[in-house]
Amino acid sequence: MNRWTNMALKLLRLLLLVNGLVMALAAPAVLLPRDWMAAIYAWLGLGRMPDGPMFVYLARSLSMLYAIMGVICLVLSADPPRYRPPVIALALGLAALGCMVIGMGAFGELPLWHWALPEGSLALACGLAILLLARRAARLEKADARNADKDLATKGTKGTKG
Repeated sequence: MNRWTNMALKLLRLLLLVNGLVMALAAPAVLLPRDWMAAIYAWLGLGRMPDGPMFVYLARSLSMLYAIMGVICLVLSADPPRYRPPVIALALGLAALGCMVIGMGAFGELPLWHWALPEGSLALACGLAILLLARRAARLEKADARNADKDLATKGTKGTKG
């Protein structure tokens, strides 16, 4: 493995690891008391939190999904080449999530400047970075394998001539 392949894989592992740790931080929010949710909702400038069970269900479910995604990122970070298809699926999902959140801010469904743009841009950038690094590492690994095959073939022909 050449140094560029190694660097791409290290960056990919690091990005998946950091992303996983940050997403896993959503786990405690699953157990957040409703009063605390309401206080955070008001503190964010969103007004009064909606009544009824649906809002709390969605908030807890989203927190759990983020935590699960975090764990998945941590697992994928252990061996990105082995898990390349799910890594690419994760990258595309993060990029789509980022676009959706930015769109929600642009159309007034979320505060644009202090919520939708920072979160959406970060998700989009992480998704694109993971995708680019995964594709780069795959190309470099294929090139490394071709070079190794050529080296073996060259050594094999030199060995038979001597």
